[in-house]
Amino acid sequence: MDKRWKNAVIAVLAVVLTGAVVWGVVENVRHRRYRMQLQAMYERSFFQLVGEMDDLEVKLGKLTVSDGAKQDVILLSEVYRQADGAGRELASLPGSHQSMEEVLAFVNRLSEFSGALAQKVAKGESISQEDEDQLESLLERCRALNYAVQGLSAQDVASAALSTQPAQPDEEGDPYAEFAKPSTPVPSLIYDGAFSQAARTPPKALGTQSVDEDAALEIAKAYIGPERIESIAPEQGVEGEIPCYGIAVNTTDAGVIHLQVTKTGGHVLMMVPEFSPGETNHSVDTCRASALAFLQSRQYGEVEPAYYQVNFGMVTFNFVPVQDGVRLYPDLIKVQVSLETGQVVGVEANNYLRNHVQRDFSAARMEPEEAVALAPSLEISSTRLALIPHYSQEILCYELRGTADGQEYLVYLNAETGAAEEILQVVVEEEGEAVV
Repeated sequence: MDKRWKNAVIAVLAVVLTGAVVWGVVENVRHRRYRMQLQAMYERSFFQLVGEMDDLEVKLGKLTVSDGAKQDVILLSEVYRQADGAGRELASLPGSHQSMEEVLAFVNRLSEFSGALAQKVAKGESISQEDEDQLESLLERCRALNYAVQGLSAQDVASAALSTQPAQPDEEGDPYAEFAKPSTPVPSLIYDGAFSQAARTPPKALGTQSVDEDAALEIAKAYIGPERIESIAPEQGVEGEIPCYGIAVNTTDAGVIHLQVTKTGGHVLMMVPEFSPGETNHSVDTCRASALAFLQSRQYGEVEPAYYQVNFGMVTFNFVPVQDGVRLYPDLIKVQVSLETGQVVGVEANNYLRNHVQRDFSAARMEPEEAVALAPSLEISSTRLALIPHYSQEILCYELRGTADGQEYLVYLNAETGAAEEILQVVVEEEGEAVV
């Protein structure tokens, strides 16, 4: 009897041990596959960035010798587009918080400045001497940034991105540290027109009350949900324009999630999962409902879903805050939901905290029927008011959604003048819905 009992125990232990080994192997394979996917994504972003920076330097150089309005508009428009693309690629690559903020500030303001200048030239105005001086400064800065980028390799970039060690603001080897030194500031880009310094004004929705680290930990607990938390601890924070406490939370359903809680106001600026989910157990519609319920329970007010993208086992939704029936696109909030659990695992509220204030929409505007009449080639399916960002301004528009030649478009007409401020094509793919 004892022998049979011992044999049974040994058999059970063998099964348990085999199961544990198999589970460990499966998890290791899944983790390696995810790291390989991330590495490929980082390397792609790096090579794309290298191409964008080369083109930017060449086109800025051409602008310094260009002597024709038509060519100026073409070159400025290309700089505007490529600087915007370079900013997106940079945002996905590693770098210390402080230096990356300076780099992104440069490429974003380069994009805005060139776009506004292109608009000015297209209206028949000439490029002033001040504009030319700014272009010379931008070219010099672009060369410095390009030099920093060229000194990297795709493999080093991917390795740094996948490192478990957080980047330090003064870390040696930061490729952008020299570029970001205060002694070489970003040009002020003072421009009498659509571009203004308003893009660099302090965030509007933070409030004024300071919070300490203990309070930030409590805010993070409430934000994620106490029932999901196994452990929580402070980690390195972020300085810069929006100083934040760093907080790491070990959850019951999504592994480790990192949060940034603003030192002023105590708002969650960002929430990012450390690892990607492995299974797809929930639909996009279910995840959208989960994201909407999450935002509503966190006091974000009225929001509406816009576009979404599915990547690495998560679906990322763009939510648009709404005031008096008007969509506030400058205040976009991004929410990531796990397709495995249906739980919210990521939030990016930078635009919301920078821009979300009560707006005044009392100014005179045309009737919706007048706006529709201005787009006769579009078979319109919906018309509504929307506030859109445009070269650092906010413009109240009618958002006309419709089709033409089998393609779906969003046309934004100035609600006061009827001028077309933006035209976007809606792209629907298996991975989601986006606009280009």
